Amino acid sequence: MSIVGNIECHQFLFHPLSAYHSTKTKTLSIITNLALTILTFGIYSVVFLYMHLKDRFWIQEGLKSYNLEHLKQKQKECLAQLETLAQAGDWDNLRYHRDFGFDWWMFPIHRPSSKGFKYSVTLDDVAELKKDAEFMQNYRKGVVLVAKSWGWDLEKRQDISDDKQNWSGYEIRLWKMHNSLKIFDQQDLYENLNYFMSSQKIQTSWAWTIKRILF
Repeated sequence: MSIVGNIECHQFLFHPLSAYHSTKTKTLSIITNLALTILTFGIYSVVFLYMHLKDRFWIQEGLKSYNLEHLKQKQKECLAQLETLAQAGDWDNLRYHRDFGFDWWMFPIHRPSSKGFKYSVTLDDVAELKKDAEFMQNYRKGVVLVAKSWGWDLEKRQDISDDKQNWSGYEIRLWKMHNSLKIFDQQDLYENLNYFMSSQKIQTSWAWTIKRILF
C-alpha cells in the first residue's frame, strides 16, 4: 500500500468522528470499527484505544511547536529555492526534489503525514492564512512551479511536457497538493490539476478512489 493509502486508512480506522470526514464516511467508519471489534472479540478495541491516544499526543506536540508566522517564513524560503531551480532550467531537480521537505510549507494540509500532525494545519489556520495576500500569492506560485516541473501549466491548462518537464510519479506530493488546493478553495488550480491527472491517465492509489466516492 502506498503512503497515501496508509494515511487515509489510518484516519478512517482510528478517527471515525474526525471533523474532516463527511457524514457518510463517519458512519461507514463507525460500522467498520464495530465489526472489527466483534470479529476480534474485543482485541481491536485495545489497538484502537492505543492508536487514538498516540495520535492525540502527536497532535498536542504539534500544536505546541506550530506557528503560522514560522510557516509563512519557511514558505518564502522554499519558494525562493524552487524559483532558483526553475530560473536555472533545472526542472529535473525541481520535480524530484527531496533535499528539503518543502511540501509541508508550500502545500499545507489538515491531515496527518508520516510525522503525525506535527506539520498539519487546522481549518482555522487555513482561514487565517487565506487572509494573507502575500502568503496566498506565494502559495499559488509554488503550486504552479511544481506543476510546470511535471509538464503541466495549471494557469493556461496546457500540456507543456518535454524531456525535462514531465510527470515524476511522485504521488504523495501530488496528493498533498491536491488536498491543499481543495481546503484553500483554489478552485481554478484544483480543477485544472484534476484535468491534467485525467488527461495524463495518472494511476492513483485506491485511497483516492474511495475519497472521491465518500467526500
